[in-house]
Amino acid sequence: MRALAILQLFIGIGAIAGGLGLVIDSTGATVGLNPDWLARSLFNSYLVPGLILFIIIGIGHIFSGILTLKNYNKSGILAAFLGFFLMLWIVAQMVIIPFYWLQLLYFVFGFTEVLLGVAVFLSRFTQPAKVM
Repeated sequence: MRALAILQLFIGIGAIAGGLGLVIDSTGATVGLNPDWLARSLFNSYLVPGLILFIIIGIGHIFSGILTLKNYNKSGILAAFLGFFLMLWIVAQMVIIPFYWLQLLYFVFGFTEVLLGVAVFLSRFTQPAKVM
């Protein structure tokens, strides 16, 4: 469970930094993104993707990581959901943005989070958990 929380906090911190960079400079230039890549997307700037990255992936993972550390009853389900969302985010990113090795790494992080989240959820049937 501790490994899951560490993974979630790591993902969350990185997503907050990246999302904040996109919100501050919605052209994407500050974080090395080309505005022309948005031509194949629904967006005119990186503002909305930056907000999604910051709020859902960033704050969501920090919140979920804290719940995991506190052994909250639903932490495994939330982790699996966020891991799956991260995987979808990366797939969408790979359609829009040229391949970069970090995309593969974060897809693996998302997959790992899903597996660990399911394991934590299933462990609830054999151990008592704290309820908020």
